[in-house]
Amino acid sequence: MSPLMAQAGQLYTSSTDRVHSDRSTRFGNDGTWSTLTARIGSPPQPVFVLAGTSTAVTTVAGFQWCDNTTLSGYTCADRGRAFDKSKSTTWEGIGHYTLNIRPELTKGQEVYGVTDYGYGEYGRDSLKFVDGEKEVMLDDQVVAVVNDSTILLGSLGLGVETRSFSNEESYEGLLVALYKSGVVPSRSFGYTAGNYHQSPKRPVDLVLGGHNTGQYRPNTLSMKLDANSRPIATLETITVSATGNPPWGPGSQDLLITPVSVEIDSFTPFLGLPEEACRRFEQNLGLIWNSTLNLYLVDETTREKLNTLNVTFQFTLAESPGSRETVEIAVSYSSLDLEIGWPFINETGKHRYFPLKRAAQDGQVTLGRAFLQEAYLIVDHERGNFSIHQALQIPGRTNIVPILHPTDVVSIPQSSDSSNSLSTGVIAGIGAGVGILILIIIILSVIFLRRRRAAQIQSKVEPETTFDEQTPDIAEVQGDFSPFKSRPFSSDSTTLTNPATTELQGDNQYPSERHELSAVNLNPAELDGQQSWSFIKGGGFRRGHPPQQVVELPDTPPATRTKSIPQNPDLREVTHRPISQIITPSTAEGPESSPPWSPMSPLTPDSQTERDRTGRF
Repeated sequence: MSPLMAQAGQLYTSSTDRVHSDRSTRFGNDGTWSTLTARIGSPPQPVFVLAGTSTAVTTVAGFQWCDNTTLSGYTCADRGRAFDKSKSTTWEGIGHYTLNIRPELTKGQEVYGVTDYGYGEYGRDSLKFVDGEKEVMLDDQVVAVVNDSTILLGSLGLGVETRSFSNEESYEGLLVALYKSGVVPSRSFGYTAGNYHQSPKRPVDLVLGGHNTGQYRPNTLSMKLDANSRPIATLETITVSATGNPPWGPGSQDLLITPVSVEIDSFTPFLGLPEEACRRFEQNLGLIWNSTLNLYLVDETTREKLNTLNVTFQFTLAESPGSRETVEIAVSYSSLDLEIGWPFINETGKHRYFPLKRAAQDGQVTLGRAFLQEAYLIVDHERGNFSIHQALQIPGRTNIVPILHPTDVVSIPQSSDSSNSLSTGVIAGIGAGVGILILIIIILSVIFLRRRRAAQIQSKVEPETTFDEQTPDIAEVQGDFSPFKSRPFSSDSTTLTNPATTELQGDNQYPSERHELSAVNLNPAELDGQQSWSFIKGGGFRRGHPPQQVVELPDTPPATRTKSIPQNPDLREVTHRPISQIITPSTAEGPESSPPWSPMSPLTPDSQTERDRTGRF
């Protein structure tokens, strides 16, 4: 379902383009108003009507009355084209009944001593709206044909109440019928009266079943309809301001001191205010009350002065007295600079007037059609609320937003990029989780840095490794070889934790004591030095015996060393080879008491005893 919209005298759906017509068409005997276009009967008769926000009855001017132009000077065309029920083949009469449209605001006529607030000839007929490509037609709609001077122009009823007559049959209004027929999504509407008193001129804008966001400046204030589904708010203040030198002096001036309940109603053009407020208008604007006509007529001098000063009125509205949330609607004097004619004044022609009325009772306090020239009213009967917004003098692009019935509203899961729709609790939880995560990261970083610093300090204290990382199969033996010592080798020996490296200490003259390298690595180990030592069959190194056979490595240092060793001429280079490659002399050449022995042979308990006793094997 799409909302229906009427603008510049037409209705159209939000899914189609606007239907253009003569926007210069405007009517009124209490101002110049933009009207809506409807077609009634069969064949359809076009009529121009206003929007009636306070009634569910659709009214049109009767054909009989507009022919009598002796006093009024208004023809049928001046009344927005009268409807002739006798030319409609689908008209079904109901009877003559009172209009009952805001009688407290209607100028009654004395007829045989009884005040006549307006009568209509009620009947049922088809009601059609055309948007250029398709039409919306409702049958059996209640229409009241007015054949007196109570109203000049008809109105399109936007209320939701039903009307009953003597036959006790109830008739629904237009908005309810449109909703039940599935034409609009809800019993709601958005409306502004348009403005032909400012430049550029704006036509009426009416959306049935929605509202047009291109016509107003939105606010968040939503107010409740009263028990009779009427938009009644609290009028907190009215202030007036101007440029130049206004009569009240510099700055703004308060015109309403005490807040008052006010109804927003397009049926009347007037601003009905308490008498106290009206007197403040008189004092500050120079208005004069005409007690005979019950009007504020304005002469040309006063009118020109107020227009020159660019006078602006600020209306502050709230849902109830003292509410914190309010909305302000600015209305310029040029929008209230209107003309009025018969039957308000008993003469032909029109006079300039200011649309202010003294409200004799609370029910007459009203912000009428003149106010709605610069305000946009949204009414949602489904939810029982309404809102009022500042209308844009230069409307934006048309954007029709439907107002769905509460039962038709479906909750749609929010997409992942709709971060602004997260609840406050979810946002708080996310924030707390992120904070905890950051704290954990900081703690782990501190622990890591401390451990790293401790490791660096420990590495500076520990001794450096003496073995070659690139050649791990070469063991290095270091020692202090002092010649001519009684004990060729010291009994103290140091073995490195690396099995491939063993350090020997001792003198180098007569090496009668031996130390054994680890058997894990049988590859050659290198001692720094310039001389060669020989292995002698039968027992290690013997002093005074010439070497039987010498196996010697070239005098070349390892390719890479991790620790520099001072050069000592007393050091010798010894190469160690696998046991299988060592040439051992026959046992006959050595002492018979000494078993065959190689430098890589392990020490036995007997040999240890012999060494301790003699100092050598």
